[in-house]
Amino acid sequence: YILPSGSRIDDLVKIAGGILPGSDLRGAVFKRKRVSEIENRNLKNFYAESTERFARTRDEVTLKGHPTESFANHLSLLGQDRLVMNMKKFQTTGRVVIDLTTDHFPETDDNMVLEDGDVLTIPQRMTTVMVMGRIFNPSAYLWKEGLSVNDYLEKSGGYLDDADEDRVYVVMANGEVKSAAQKGGKEQLLSFKPNPGDIVFIPQQTLGRSSMAQIMDALQIFRTVVGIGAVGAAIPNMGSAAPNVELNTDNY
Repeated sequence: YILPSGSRIDDLVKIAGGILPGSDLRGAVFKRKRVSEIENRNLKNFYAESTERFARTRDEVTLKGHPTESFANHLSLLGQDRLVMNMKKFQTTGRVVIDLTTDHFPETDDNMVLEDGDVLTIPQRMTTVMVMGRIFNPSAYLWKEGLSVNDYLEKSGGYLDDADEDRVYVVMANGEVKSAAQKGGKEQLLSFKPNPGDIVFIPQQTLGRSSMAQIMDALQIFRTVVGIGAVGAAIPNMGSAAPNVELNTDNY
């Protein structure tokens, strides 16, 4: 649609014929070309910084004598391209989160002034809640009023052994996120009641340093402390064993 300068989202909806019955305003997606360009630029900067950081970490671990961890870091470095491709696919869409369900929407800040290339998508209302990630049965479940995040996790069979229970989050249909890291913590998130179209996601635990590597570090620290103690103990002995030198100046 071609609209006059200064037109807003509600003007676009009107000229498109209005909202159809069965539309999901919570799931409306508003994308802006200029925002996507900024996101792509920031992604390039992130890629350059993260590649440098991975390479530096790999080199530091190699110098400390942990070949298996060095190899793992090198594989992570090689996987940066895949990471960037995934981020570009999901995080550089140019989406601007707006709330079309707000009362008196035309008078709110969400009713943005349109720019060239803006896209507004209003999907059909969904009837499911998706549960994804490290659980026994990732699937879509029929939304039922009153069910909480914990109820949907129970339907999915619960957590797998490598699930990160402290970082569970919910991506709502309008683009907002509820996470266990926010105020209220895990218990408040588990009691949160998702709406149709929301996605509950359980991430995988991040890999920590291996037990063997930690033991090697502890032994290295122990050897260093012992070495410093040995040098310190030797210093008094060196002082007492020093020869007594006298200067004879009679011949001068």
